[in-house]
Amino acid sequence: MRLNRPFEPQSYLEEALALEALGRFAEAARNYEIVLARDFPRHASEVKTVAGYHYARMLRGLAREAPLGEAKGAVGARAGALAKSLEGGEARTGLQLSIHWNTDSTDIDLWVVEPEGERCFYSHKTTKAGGKLFWDTTTGYGPELYRRAATPTGKPFDVLIHYYGNNSARWTVPTAVLYVRDLDVFGPEDAYTRRFSMRLLPKSKAVLRLGKETR
Repeated sequence: MRLNRPFEPQSYLEEALALEALGRFAEAARNYEIVLARDFPRHASEVKTVAGYHYARMLRGLAREAPLGEAKGAVGARAGALAKSLEGGEARTGLQLSIHWNTDSTDIDLWVVEPEGERCFYSHKTTKAGGKLFWDTTTGYGPELYRRAATPTGKPFDVLIHYYGNNSARWTVPTAVLYVRDLDVFGPEDAYTRRFSMRLLPKSKAVLRLGKETR
């Protein structure tokens, strides 16, 4: 996607996530820095926010665990500077979810039903227990982001998407959703886990469950 749409920040973000998963951290850092530095025409603020959380966590983990030698101080300093620019900084986050998709002019909403029964979605973005959906993206390629600091152990979060169809004038490929789930972000590094999944969506409107997430 990056080669076909170098003007879309999502292209660099999604490639960074893939590179990080492959352990190619220098290349992932390059992409994250491109997202954070450039002025993109659409959804720049949203993509920069998601990139900032992912990048800061990656750098903090590298500074703590990797044999970086003389670069360790610089990596830690960059992680700290990034965290200061993010809502919540490096406070431990029990659950972080993001969705990304591959077709333009597509509206996909992330819904999270919390263990207490409260729903977090586009018209109710903040819950009593501290869950937050950061924005509602109705055009482009996403992303949407949900975070909650305190997550009760053993109590499931039900994660769904509401898909309103692909409104692109050129329907050339099926719409697919990339779902990224992170547990214990900025917590103890041995407790942190990430999971990716991909779902192909139908041509018509649909409600799909992405999973039940439990710490």
